[in-house]
Formats: sequence, C-alpha cells, structure tokens
Amino acid sequence: MRHSLETKTGCLILAGGQGTRLGFDGPKGCVELPILRKKTLFQILLEKVKDKGGPVAIMTSPLNHEATVDYLKNFDLTFFKQGMEEGYPDGNGKAFTYFCAAGIWDKWNEMGVKYLQVIPVDNPLATPFDEELIAANQGVELALRGVKRRSLDEKIGVIFQGEQLWVEEYSEVGQVDEDLLGNTGIFSCTMDFVKRAAAVALPQHTVRKKVNGKWISKKEYFIFDLFPYANSFKILTSDRKKYFAPLKNRSGPDSLITVAKALMT
Repeated sequence: MRHSLETKTGCLILAGGQGTRLGFDGPKGCVELPILRKKTLFQILLEKVKDKGGPVAIMTSPLNHEATVDYLKNFDLTFFKQGMEEGYPDGNGKAFTYFCAAGIWDKWNEMGVKYLQVIPVDNPLATPFDEELIAANQGVELALRGVKRRSLDEKIGVIFQGEQLWVEEYSEVGQVDEDLLGNTGIFSCTMDFVKRAAAVALPQHTVRKKVNGKWISKKEYFIFDLFPYANSFKILTSDRKKYFAPLKNRSGPDSLITVAKALMT
C-alpha cells in the first residue's frame, strides 16, 4: 500500500490558528495535551508519519508563521502562509490558492505526487498519509471522512450529498435530518482538483470569535466550499472514537481534557 499509493501522496496540515481560546499564547499546533507524556498537536500528528520521505506542507498565518517554523525546525517540512482579511487570518478556504502560489504544487507534481491529503492541526486523531482515505480517493476526485453527529445542535459542519458534495457550517444550517454526517475536515483529493480549485472564487463567511478576551466578527473563507467543484466524490462513514477529537475549547466539550481522554482510549 505505501509503495503504490502513499508515495504518490502529499499531506497538508492546516495550522494557521492561534491557541488563544485554549489559554495558550502561540500557534495552536504548539498546544500541549495533558496526556501521560505531554506532547503538542504538531508532535502527535508528525510522529504518525511512517514514510519520512513523504512530503508534508504546513499552512501557517502571518500571526504564527515564525513561531511555527522555529518550533518545527528539526522536521523536514514545507511552509507557506495564508492571507489576512481586515487584520485577521482569512480562514482555510484559500489554502489551495496559497499552496499553488507558493510553488509547492509545481514542485510536488514534478515529484510524482498525485493526491493531497488535508487535515486540520486541531484533530490529533487524524493520521497523515491515511491509507484507507487514500485508497478511497482512487477513481474519484475527493474522498471525505464523515462522522455521526452527537446531537442536532453539535457545533460541527453538516455533510450533504446529491450530484454534488457540499457542507454547511453549523452556525448557518437549520434543523436537518439527524442521520446526516458531520464534517471532520479530513479529506484527500487529486492534485488535478487542487490545481483547479485554486482558481475558484469562494464566498466569505462572517465568523464570531473571541480574540484577546473580546468577541469580534471577522471574515473567513472555508475550504469545504470547494467540495461542490469535485466532479466525483466518496464519503467514508468513520468511527469518531478512532478519527475525530477536535480541540476547540479550554474546558467542556472538545477541550484539552476530553481530547486527551480520546487519545488515551
């Protein structure tokens, strides 16, 4: 499997966020989880890379780029920055645009990379070069991991599918069928799709976030808005205990404690 598929795959970790909501002053990927041997989100993800020659790129933001590069200086990685919108990072939606503009697509394409796996840095249960996901990508442009939602009001994007695949953000979707899966943000796609999607003009979303103790409204682009442009797709219904434990809050659901417990079970 690794020789036939993984060696043709690159991995992109979306890591433009800060750890302010978690009480941490620095890149979110540098947040330590309270497990037996404390490790950061970056450590947990990168230690799962079996093929050390597999290309891995990290998308940072202008706010955390230098700190991220310095922290990961002993890893063989490629870095590039997302943009800003009204003084704040502009979300993950234009990741492919920045990836291509930085020349990484051209370099990896010359190396023979055919697929790109995308994972958010805040989910330590994700696996770079996920064999099952890469295999699911064969014959389609995009393969996405979905999970059963805990409840109708869980703060997770909802996956819809028909002739197209699309996701609606939890803050924008109304009451929908409880059987619809939640979006993990873990997906794999062809490099041809990456190149085509890089030119797509995406809609902006207004997001409410707490920054330095104050609630603000900011504009962001979401990468799942690219999903409808995939000509073919596959959804993997995944066990969230194995694949999905996002770190979003300092306490309560999806917090340092709950994510640490998920890692240790």
